[in-house]
Amino acid sequence: MHISTLKTRSLDTLEEDLISLAEQISQQEYQFLLLVREFDLRQGWRAYHFNNCAEWLNMKCGIAPGTAREKVRVARTLFDLPLCSEAFEKGALSYSKVRAMTRAATPHNEAELVDYALQATAHQVECHCQQILNADRRLSTPDAKRAYRERSLMRTCHPNSTMSISIELPQELGDLLMKAIEVAAENCPQEKDTDRSATFFARQADALVEVAKHYLSGNSEFKDAPSHQVLVHVDEAALHDQGGKSDLPVESVRRIACDADLVEVSQD
Repeated sequence: MHISTLKTRSLDTLEEDLISLAEQISQQEYQFLLLVREFDLRQGWRAYHFNNCAEWLNMKCGIAPGTAREKVRVARTLFDLPLCSEAFEKGALSYSKVRAMTRAATPHNEAELVDYALQATAHQVECHCQQILNADRRLSTPDAKRAYRERSLMRTCHPNSTMSISIELPQELGDLLMKAIEVAAENCPQEKDTDRSATFFARQADALVEVAKHYLSGNSEFKDAPSHQVLVHVDEAALHDQGGKSDLPVESVRRIACDADLVEVSQD
C-alpha cells in the first residue's frame, strides 16, 4: 500500500471498507463450503486416491488437516440449517460464528441461535454454543471423558538452569488448582525488599512452590484457610437432560457433585 493512501483515506472510510470486505469474505466462504459439500457428496477426492475430502483440501487447497476437517464438517452440517445458511450467504454471519453454531444448532433452536449470533461477538457465540453443548449429556459426555483421560503434566529443563512446567486439566480441576495457588499466594511470607518488583506471574509461581513445600512437609498452616468455592452455572433443565445451558459438560457437573459439598443457588 502506498503511503499516500494512508494519508488520504479517512478512518471512517477505512472502517467501512474493512466491514464491507469482511462481509464479502463471509459470502465467498459460504460459496466455498457449498462447493466443498458438493465435491464431498460426489466423492471427487476418490479420483486422486485420497481417503476423504479433508485430505484433498489439504493437498489441493493448502488447508491444514485440522482446519480442512472442520470445513468439511461445517459444510455437511450447515445446509441442514436454512436460517444459518441464509445469514451466512448474505455475509451477516462470519465463518467463525457459523463454525461454532453448527456444533449446537438444531431445528428447534436455530432461529433463536441466529438472532443471538447476529448481535454477539464471535467469542460470545462460541461460549454460548459450548454451554448449549455442555447441557446435552449425550454430546458432552465424550468430551468430558476425553478431557479427563488426556490430562497431563510435562516439564522441560533448560540449559539456563530453569524449568518450564506445562499442565492440561479439565476445567473444573484447573479451577481447583488455581484456587489452591490463590490461597497459597495470600498466605505466602512477606516479600523481601529485593522482591518488591516481582511480577504477578512470578508471585503465582512462588505460590505454586509454596503449595508443593507445604504438601511435602505436611504443614497444616493452610488447613484453616476458608474452604474454596468453584462456581458452576447450570440450568436445572440441563440436569434433567432437557436442554438448557451449562458452564461444564453435565457429566463433569455430576462428577463434581459426587465428592464435593454443594451450595445450590437458584436464579430467576
